[in-house]
Amino acid sequence: MNIQYKIKIFFSIPRYFLLLCLSVSILFGLNSSENSQTAMVVLDMDNLTGRETATVSIFNDYGVEPDIVSADDADFEELRQYDLIAASEDETLSSGTVNQLIENGKRVFLLYNAGTPLGGTWGSGTLGGNHILDIERNEVFLDGYRSNLGFTVQNTGRAYYVGDTYPAGWTAIGHNNLTDRKTVLYREDNSGGKGLIYTYNPSETSETGKNIYDMMYEWLEDSPAHPGTEVPDG
Repeated sequence: MNIQYKIKIFFSIPRYFLLLCLSVSILFGLNSSENSQTAMVVLDMDNLTGRETATVSIFNDYGVEPDIVSADDADFEELRQYDLIAASEDETLSSGTVNQLIENGKRVFLLYNAGTPLGGTWGSGTLGGNHILDIERNEVFLDGYRSNLGFTVQNTGRAYYVGDTYPAGWTAIGHNNLTDRKTVLYREDNSGGKGLIYTYNPSETSETGKNIYDMMYEWLEDSPAHPGTEVPDG
């Protein structure tokens, strides 16, 4: 084999190998590491509720395909492999599991009434005032928005709130049209873990509500919801 032929082989092999790696990556989705980092905990894997389906669609909009995990299996040992864990129904995550996840650097996103096991006095309503988010404290993802600014984040249907007493260790930053009915609460841990309670119905989200989801996702993930674009003001 002459030197010229040896050089041709040396430079050709890496190109073919790179093309092969790219093909495998595209075929198996290895170019999207987020796919294995997010879990959606559901009541029944064979029959997702409308809220669960809507939450999965929200993640899909961010280019994320969450793993679907049954509530029956949703303990700390099962969920610790994920960075972000979401739920939209009561009786999917226990308070102990939520606390363990947050205290071990994980991010937990609790929609609608999924935060009920954390304690507090929970209620719900369907009238228009229940669909409003009034900013109580301009912190975390609401930083930069003035307090008392209000948005209609849900079109119709039932929404929850936490009134009278609130989950221990969580900070309320938003409420519905009544100041004692908290609808957005968060928690941060020294481990880097985060928790977010958002008591509105994801399947009835308004256009403004979609912007709120973008901001919540960006706060939870510390990365843009839609890279290359900015989330518009409410």
